[in-house]
Amino acid sequence: MHYKIMWMDMLTLTLYIVNLLSPALFIGLFVSFFKFNSTLQKPLLGLLGRFLINFLVGSAVLLGGIIMTGEDGKMYTYATLVVCVAATQWVLVKGWIKSD
Repeated sequence: MHYKIMWMDMLTLTLYIVNLLSPALFIGLFVSFFKFNSTLQKPLLGLLGRFLINFLVGSAVLLGGIIMTGEDGKMYTYATLVVCVAATQWVLVKGWIKSD
């Protein structure tokens, strides 16, 4: 396989990175507000901490999708993003503890 290397200027690179990570940003923010149970258990972290961890997990999934497939925007990468961020949020709010 022969790949042609295309160089980007700084504006194009910045916009590409922002557009690449925006799904992780918005899903991380959206999911951070959810608690999966109605217990009185205190979550492991506050809202900002949950958001940052969810954003980092989502960003890692999106970057892994690019590394594995060679391109971004694949639907199974987005599905994996949702599952991984939801699982992380479940751990952060102690979702395994049953409510009474």
